[in-house]
Amino acid sequence: MLYLFLTKLSVYSEYDPVADNAKDRGEIRSLSYMAVKNYLYFAANDALPIRLINNAEELQTSLDEMGIVQPYELIFFLYEKKIYDGKMLRILYKYMYYLTKRDKAENPDWGSFVEAMEELYEI
Repeated sequence: MLYLFLTKLSVYSEYDPVADNAKDRGEIRSLSYMAVKNYLYFAANDALPIRLINNAEELQTSLDEMGIVQPYELIFFLYEKKIYDGKMLRILYKYMYYLTKRDKAENPDWGSFVEAMEELYEI
């Protein structure tokens, strides 16, 4: 069963299960294992697993039942629940999503991020 998932998912990556090459191996092997074990969520900030899970039906990856949790969602959850120091979470957000000119063009600043997430989750 695991090999079936490895083969199915490797089509969308540079990973070759027969050669067991390094490119995309971690993502494909992890997703395959988690699919076989029926895990509900996969945490990732990498485009490949996000695409394979979000477009599961279209790509026929058999990951339809799995959800993706991205780091910004965890950052917001920890911030909102006051589980971790808000200042440190702001620094982590800036490091992951607001460091380069490209990041700043694509992502909101911390205050706008928090406001948008609160609006999204109706908090």
